[in-house]
Amino acid sequence: MQDFSKTERELSLNPSVADEVTARVVAHYGSLSKFTKGYPKDLESTVLAAFVHVGPTTADSQSINNIQVITMATGTRCVGLWSDSSNIPKSVRDCHAEVLARRALLVHAWRELESGRTVPEDGWVLVISQPPCGDACVPARGKDLTTCSEDAPTTGAHAVRGTVIDPHGEPSDFVPALVRTKPGRGHPSLSMSCSDKIAKWAVCGIQGALLTVCGVRMRLGAVIVTQQHAQSAEPLRRALIERLPKGSPQISVWTSSVACFPHCMLCHKERLHCGISLVWSVSGILEAINSKHGTLQGATRAKSGQDAALSVISPYKILTVHASPKIAHFLSLPLQEFLKMDYHNVKGLAVSYCASVEAFKAQAPFDQWVVRPPSFTHWNVKHITTQK
Repeated sequence: MQDFSKTERELSLNPSVADEVTARVVAHYGSLSKFTKGYPKDLESTVLAAFVHVGPTTADSQSINNIQVITMATGTRCVGLWSDSSNIPKSVRDCHAEVLARRALLVHAWRELESGRTVPEDGWVLVISQPPCGDACVPARGKDLTTCSEDAPTTGAHAVRGTVIDPHGEPSDFVPALVRTKPGRGHPSLSMSCSDKIAKWAVCGIQGALLTVCGVRMRLGAVIVTQQHAQSAEPLRRALIERLPKGSPQISVWTSSVACFPHCMLCHKERLHCGISLVWSVSGILEAINSKHGTLQGATRAKSGQDAALSVISPYKILTVHASPKIAHFLSLPLQEFLKMDYHNVKGLAVSYCASVEAFKAQAPFDQWVVRPPSFTHWNVKHITTQK
């Protein structure tokens, strides 16, 4: 597992600080309404997620200094497994808000490195407008589902096939603590649920493999869910704390009493889900992504693989624009030679991170993590650019 035992400080939240962090996120979301291209319409709903960096607790106060919203995203959909399969590295396959906000955070970190600034290891908080899909939305064992309130969260994620052995005879959608995959649009999806991905970030770090190669570590310190539901607290704790392997870094999980944001999906279940995802970062990202194709809104299907149609947070863009120059310099390789390397092998350069992920996936229930086809990671820039 990733060793976080030597961090300079621990993130300490309390209910009032969690509410303040959440209020900052909701207020900032409102300030983006002028960006009408990706902002949901009045009769639409979505999920909101943001990564916030917070300073340490002061010695004479329980408040936290330097609360800064770093990235923000909306979204509820995934691209199906076989949809636009030739463009896998160029499209954003998982358009759930939590995943988009994290991908924007990766780009932010690369831009910080390029500007000669240090990326903080600690102080990272994920704020979400409702419990993440997957295990955090599954009621506690024995909960009478007929008594659940109408605004209780539900999950569209499905238990990984072959993993459900339930002595209680409950449907797999209501068996707690399992790993799950998200539904795709038309085709099945191999994207793991947000509950599972956040658990992985908590154990292995938010930064992923490529940033690890350059010495970046980013620890998830807390998750705040902005809606208080009677059914939320216990499943949240189970999904993001109790399921983690023994010895894992511990995060804190909070539910906030701050009023929901205007397009909250749980507050407006009668509304249509917005098919466009808004992605923003303090370092200059402002995009609208069409979640049907995983490319920028407005790009035609025929042009979906062209550079102008690609989001800056797509795997292809992150590798070519940010990671390649930095890692090639780190390895003392000519850039053109580096771009011929297989993407899977590039990620393998992060030995400690990959070992952490391998150890995480060796423990139940994460040993049922779905293995994606080779086309998702076995590609290089030269091969991709000559496909079309």
